[in-house]
Parts: sequence; structure tokens; C-alpha cells
Amino acid sequence: MKVRFYKTFSKRKNSTKQISSESYDEIDLVLKEMTSIETPVFLLTGDKFDYNYCYISDWGRYYFVGDISSSAKGLSQISLIEDDLASHKTEIGNTVAQVVFSSSGYDTWKVDHRLATKVTKTITSSSDTPGVFNGTGCFLLTVINDKSYSGMTSQYVVDEANLRNLANTLFTNAGLKQELKEYCNAPFDAILSCKWLPFSASETPGFGLDTIYLGITPTTSQGRLLSSPAVRSSSVTLSIPWTYNDFRRSEPFTTLNAWLPGYGYVTLSASDLLNGSSIKFDFMCDFGTGDICCNIIDAVSGDIFQSISYNVAVEVPVSNITLDIPGIVNNTTEMLGNAANTALNIGSSNIAGAISGGFSTASAGIGLALAANKRVMSVKGSVGGRATIAEGIDVELYCFSLNTENPDAASYIARWGRPVGITHAISNHSGYVQCDGASVDGAMFDAERDTINAYLNSGFYYE
Repeated sequence: MKVRFYKTFSKRKNSTKQISSESYDEIDLVLKEMTSIETPVFLLTGDKFDYNYCYISDWGRYYFVGDISSSAKGLSQISLIEDDLASHKTEIGNTVAQVVFSSSGYDTWKVDHRLATKVTKTITSSSDTPGVFNGTGCFLLTVINDKSYSGMTSQYVVDEANLRNLANTLFTNAGLKQELKEYCNAPFDAILSCKWLPFSASETPGFGLDTIYLGITPTTSQGRLLSSPAVRSSSVTLSIPWTYNDFRRSEPFTTLNAWLPGYGYVTLSASDLLNGSSIKFDFMCDFGTGDICCNIIDAVSGDIFQSISYNVAVEVPVSNITLDIPGIVNNTTEMLGNAANTALNIGSSNIAGAISGGFSTASAGIGLALAANKRVMSVKGSVGGRATIAEGIDVELYCFSLNTENPDAASYIARWGRPVGITHAISNHSGYVQCDGASVDGAMFDAERDTINAYLNSGFYYE
């Protein structure tokens, strides 16, 4: 029986790698005693053997040299351990099994729960400003007159300068006293509401500047008369700032948040968008109410993933005097100063100052003045605000990604492979392979089969 011994052959224990062109010493042996085919022991003459691997063609099996023991009589005992994976490589390659992980033929979109994951995150973002939004904003003035399509009330979109001019007209016009005697057409009675909107007045769709009328009284201020429903569309498309390009785009590895002007953060489904590259934020803005509907759309497929409706109008209180008309003019000066303060604060985007500071002072001043003359004052509208506007008018898209071990690294793929999840012949793969429920089929000893199955299901190298 001829046995080939190798001195420098290198391989992993859990590998099907076989000898190719390595040099060897071939020794012709005669078995004189019983020995195991799986763990044979040979007694050779000589004491200078440094072998580490061998192949016995008569048995068709490969072996690791487990131990070499020398005696004083010039004899050496060589103990071998069968290399089951190399001996039955063909049978292993033909085995059909569910391949769970492999260094080849893997699917990067299948989840790999083996990854070491940190609690720290990488944050990336993209942003842009919808054309309709403006930090300075504009004012929506609702008054009683016959200029609109309803013939009863009209709405004007007014910028800061025209609102300031209107305030000056109301409080300083020399003919105001005479006008106020016309109870049905008192200018204050004609003002129904005033709201601040975070929109650009010039973006008011389809309407030019008109003189503002209070009742039948013209003013020197101008605004854009909304003679029909005024809805403006505005959109931005943002690239999704993905950190990863595999299954880690989905939760819980990645979360997506969008900041909408005047609303705040919205959580988006990363799983729904993982194949996407950009998101379109389509705003429909109603200048007559401050209502906004934002559709969040996959920019490539056009699918709507989310629809958000909200209102961004900020009430600007308007004074309404109801008793003792002749006494009003006597207190106009103090009212003017405080009301002008309110308009200026709002016009300069200091909404919080206008409402919590300027107008509270104005209310106190008016209250004191009217109390002295036993008059009654009411406030139209509510003191409210949208703090999110102060945070900016950009649409911002944030990608929060948990930091993980890099599964794209060559060292990771070579050692652990990546998910496959396909049932087919093992020979479709190379490198690291791990199966689930695999059982090799072939002519072999039962102990060999058990050893091979254990390797196939715990991970081995098919090479």
C-alpha cells in the first residue's frame, strides 16, 4: 500500500481543500496488524520524519498527521486522523441543503443578525427650502367689504409695510373720529381677524395688489385680494442621505426623520423607502386659512408614503371697542403705540415677542385707558404661535444609522460570509459556507457522516 506523506501542506481543519501539486515522499507500506481506516497507526523504520499530512490512494482518503513518536530502536510511530471534509469533498459539493451564509452568492438585503452593533449612531442629512415659505412671512387680514367673490367679507394678503401703514392710518388719521361716528361702518368693526403666515406675500397665487377697504372706507394700504380660493403648491426633492447600501437601511439599524416647516419632526418608514434614492415633499398651502397638506412621495415611483395636514396661521389679536364711542379718540395715542409694537414685532419675525410681550403690554395699556372711562374691551382671536417656524423654514431629512461591524469588509465576508437563504447544491458556493439541517449523502462510515454534517451546519470552508 503506497502512502504519500507531505511536509509543508497547509490547510484549515474545517476545510475541503485537497492536495494539488505539493511535493511528497511516497512510502510503500505493508500492513502486518489490524488498524483503523479513520485513525490508522503506522510503524516505520527511522526517526527523522517531519510530515504533517498524507494521502492513501488505496482508501481514497486524506489524513492529518496527528502525532509522530520515535523509539530508541530506530522506529517511529505515525498516528493519522482522517480529514473527513477533504476525503468526501465531491459528496459534500453534491449535497442539496439550505445555505444560510456564504462568502459567495449572498444577498446583501437579507438581514444578518450576527453583526456586532454599537449604541452610537451616524447622522447624515439633506435639506432645501420650499419656495412658498418665508421667515419674515405675511399677514392674512379678513375684513368686511363687498370686494370679494362672496360680497360680504374679503381677505387680503398683506406684507409688513402695508400692515404697519394700516395701523398708522387707524390710529393717527385726523378724520378717524368722524368715521367712528358711523356705527355701521366703524373701521374697527370691519376688521374680523388678522393672522400671520410663514409664507412669502409675493407667492400669493394669481392675485395683484389692491387697495384695502374697511367696509366702504378705503385706506392707503394695499394687499393681495383673495377673490377666489388661493392654494399654492410648492415642492422640494431631497436625496436620502443613506449611510448603508444593504439591509441596514431598514429598522432597527436605520431610522428616517423629516422636519416640516411649521409642523416639526415626522418619522418616515425606512423599510418602505430602502430601495429609494430621493423623497419629494409636495406642499399645498392655502393662503386663505394657513392650512397645509404635505404629501411625502417616493420621487422615483411616485408612491405617496405619508400625508400630513396642519395649520401654520398665528392669530394676531385685534382690538374691538364696543362702548362710549366719543371717548375712544382720547385714548388712541396709547393704543397706537402698543398696537404698532405688536405689528412691528410680528413683521420682523419676532412672533413670540409680539404675542407674549408686545401685545400683553398693549392689552394692559388699553385696559387702563378704557377703565378710566368705564369702557369695555374685547379681543378677537387667540394668543397662539408656531414655535417650529423659529427653527427654520427648510425641509430637512435626517438619517440616523446604528454603527455596526462592517459586513462589506473582505475579512468579515471571508470568515463569516453573508446571508444567502437558498436551498440548492453546496457546490454553488465557495469559501465559507454554513447550512441549516444539511445531511451529506454518500458511501462513507456513519462516524464520517456525523462529523461532516456537524461541519456543514456549524460552518466550514468549501474550497
